[in-house]
Order: sequence, then structure tokens, then C-alpha cells
Amino acid sequence: MTRMTGAGLLDAVDAVVLPCGAGCAEPDPRFHAEALRLPGARAEEALFIDDIPGHVEAARALGPAGLVRTGTAETPARIGEFVVGPGS
Repeated sequence: MTRMTGAGLLDAVDAVVLPCGAGCAEPDPRFHAEALRLPGARAEEALFIDDIPGHVEAARALGPAGLVRTGTAETPARIGEFVVGPGS
């Protein structure tokens, strides 16, 4: 979260849902269902981030876009591309 804050990304997103607050963990589909129950949440506007490709694929199967995190340095830029579009 610190890197997201430093990159100004928390101001660009509506919510951040972490497994510890959802009562279950990925790839449990209940995690994604819980996140999509937030007011105004839409699967096509959601981004799931994990460093385990299978967890990302499980999320994509339920609707959200997925990002396999390969390192902390590039993750904020990739989140930014999702939020505002590539090259913006």
C-alpha cells in the first residue's frame, strides 16, 4: 500500500480489498464475490493483483482483470495503466 500511496494510485481507485479483510483468501471465489459486493463495484472495472498466476487466472474467470505481479517496482505503473489506460 505504501508504494501505491507514493505513486498517487490510491486517489485513482475506489477501493482496495485485501484477503485479510474479506474473511477468505484467493483463489477462493468468495474473495472475489465479496470484493464485487462493494457499492458500485463492477467486475469489468476491477483489477486483481497477485504473484501467483493461478490465483490471477481464477479471478479472471470470475470477471475482473488480472495482473501477475512480478516485482514491486513495476506494479504501480501497471496499476496506473489499468486505471487511466496505457500511455496516459
